[in-house]
Amino acid sequence: MIQKVMLAIIVLVSSTPVYADNNEASRASMLVNSCKEAVRLFDGGTGAELLAGHCMGHFSGMLSLHLYSNAVWGSSFICWPNGVTVEQMIRVYLKYMGNHPERLHNPTSFTVLDAAKDAFTC
Repeated sequence: MIQKVMLAIIVLVSSTPVYADNNEASRASMLVNSCKEAVRLFDGGTGAELLAGHCMGHFSGMLSLHLYSNAVWGSSFICWPNGVTVEQMIRVYLKYMGNHPERLHNPTSFTVLDAAKDAFTC
């Protein structure tokens, strides 16, 4: 039951609307582009800080939700390892999307969850 509630919360609080099929900002391709800029900054380069911030904000929210659900319910929908960072979450997402380019048109909310579940199974 808790896992279903967590899934609903994650989908609802995602930074992009799931229902906007024709909205480029709701597609995984946009988040991938933003996250590539974030990785460039993590690696010491320069880039489009606004795009990088979009990605980092998305995953920072996911991490906050994970920490909150562990504190309140003692479990989370996704089994992130202790000490996971936003940077690690972003790199996991980019690796997943690199292996699944057929999903670039999908809503970001679903691809983020699938990438996390794929990397950190319970």
